[in-house]
Amino acid sequence: MEMLSSLFLVVFATRVDCYPSFRAMECAEPFFSDVAHKIVGVETILLCIFSFILQVLLLKMTHKFCGWQSDFSYTLIRMMNIVGAIFYATEFVGHLRFILFTPNATIDRFIGAVFMACFLTDTLIGMCLVAHRVVYTIIPFKAERILTPVVLKIILLFIAVYFIAMTCFMCTPVAGVMYCPRSMTRYIVKASLTMVINWMNTVSNYLVGISTVTAYTFLLIFLFIRGNITFRSNAELRMMVQIAVMSTIGLFYFLYWEFRQLLNLDRQTATIIYENLTLFYYDAVVLPYLLLNKTFRDEFVRTFSRKKQEKKVFCITVAKIDSFDRRASSAKN
Repeated sequence: MEMLSSLFLVVFATRVDCYPSFRAMECAEPFFSDVAHKIVGVETILLCIFSFILQVLLLKMTHKFCGWQSDFSYTLIRMMNIVGAIFYATEFVGHLRFILFTPNATIDRFIGAVFMACFLTDTLIGMCLVAHRVVYTIIPFKAERILTPVVLKIILLFIAVYFIAMTCFMCTPVAGVMYCPRSMTRYIVKASLTMVINWMNTVSNYLVGISTVTAYTFLLIFLFIRGNITFRSNAELRMMVQIAVMSTIGLFYFLYWEFRQLLNLDRQTATIIYENLTLFYYDAVVLPYLLLNKTFRDEFVRTFSRKKQEKKVFCITVAKIDSFDRRASSAKN
């Protein structure tokens, strides 16, 4: 069994890079130039901060759309925002350690575990989102009796438990992914069950790229045959564009993660491109809702408009109070 596990580790360590950089089983020596180290470090930290703020903002916005019927899709998107916020918070710590030249520490095991657990969980949420839409499209009148609030709450509970369980599992001696602060890469822990994580990662890559395209293509064909859509109205065209963008993003990331070694780039360039694209992934999977969903976009605009209006009212109120105080002081004198 030990020999078989070692064989699997060698195979997975030399296969193409997928979601994490799995070419090595130890922390690589620094290979960034001094200038590149500073620029990339600052840039990725700023990206983590911006993306974290965006996820929190989207988390706040999706609250009013969430529900336990057809609007359960927004509840799942809200779960994606939570996972994304956790991802960017831990990646901020990891990239801060990179720019400060910190040595390996126990926290790198946790950062690597969260890195992988977030991707696996986000993929699971995406599959639940697709399944929910398929059910409500094919059997809309029976969907509410099948996907009851109790069933949907159990699904959410399972997703939360799954994330915690995967994170804890990869922090044990039997499997894991480590973050390397010296080179901003990740490597597998040489352990008996690490091959399971690699297998789950590969399956998730294919789900991200292929299942979404397949499912939405099936739904569009199904709706067109039934005469529910004609691809003529503006709403239907917006839906088509949104589906096309989401499917293209998933397919792009699948092709990149699975076949990026074919680019034959030097290690520094490859790592910079990989890190930026991977950091942007959790924004990319939710931004189509913000940019292409009219209801969601209008709420986003209203949220900022309210904040600006409240700030303006506050400034006017403060100015009036200050003016009143000055007049009162002059009257006393």
